[in-house]
Amino acid sequence: MIDEQEIPTSMRLPARILARVDALAPLLEGHPAFASRVSSRVSRSAVLRAALERGLDALEDDTAKGPPKRAEVRAALDVITRWIEDAR
Repeated sequence: MIDEQEIPTSMRLPARILARVDALAPLLEGHPAFASRVSSRVSRSAVLRAALERGLDALEDDTAKGPPKRAEVRAALDVITRWIEDAR
C-alpha cells in the first residue's frame, strides 16, 4: 500500500542521469539515511528521491539568496566528493 503522502509519478530521464544514479546506489548502502528493514540494497527510487529533495533544497536556497558564489559551489562540491569517497 502506498503511503498517503507519496503520489506516484513518472518522468523521462536521460540515460546518463540514470547511469549516475545506478552507480551511486551501491555506494549508499549502509548509509543511515538509506537504512531499510527489508534489504541492505539501495533502490534507484530511493536515490532519485534523495537527489530530488536535495536539489529542491538547493534551488530554494538559491532563489532566497541569489546566485551562489563560485567559492560556495566549490566548497559544496568538495563536501559531496568527500562524502562519496568516504562511502566507498
